[in-house]
Amino acid sequence: MKQQDVSILQYPWPYEIGPFFQSFYEEQSDWIDTDYLFLSEAARTKYKKHSLMEAASY
Repeated sequence: MKQQDVSILQYPWPYEIGPFFQSFYEEQSDWIDTDYLFLSEAARTKYKKHSLMEAASY
């Protein structure tokens, strides 16, 4: 099967980081470190890199 190039998505609104980003980041990190102790340290670090709090900070 031949690979096809896919264009980069562009949205009509600007990309902005929410005003509560930093406080949500700290809350998310604490939450992952306290409630997900059954995961390895490497897995918890990987989850933190997903930055889900950027979408939830509005």
